Amino acid sequence: MTIGNPPWTPPGTMAAIGRLSVVLDLPLFGQTYALRKLALEEADVHLQRDASAHANWLWKAPGILPGKGIPPIYSLSIPGGGP
Repeated sequence: MTIGNPPWTPPGTMAAIGRLSVVLDLPLFGQTYALRKLALEEADVHLQRDASAHANWLWKAPGILPGKGIPPIYSLSIPGGGP
């Protein structure tokens, strides 16, 4: 899986992931869902942020008021991630 940079950052790839494992809690009785476990194996991750707070991992562009956003991530594993 390849994830590109969002439009408010320079072009490029934020992550290349060989295998992705997800365990999530489905919402019950009006609760939101949550990511119990997120594991990225054989991943090459490139996180960047510039002086203007433009970051390629942000859910929304800078200056946009936060909304619901992504659910809580209780366990994140990226063994050997990065160059």
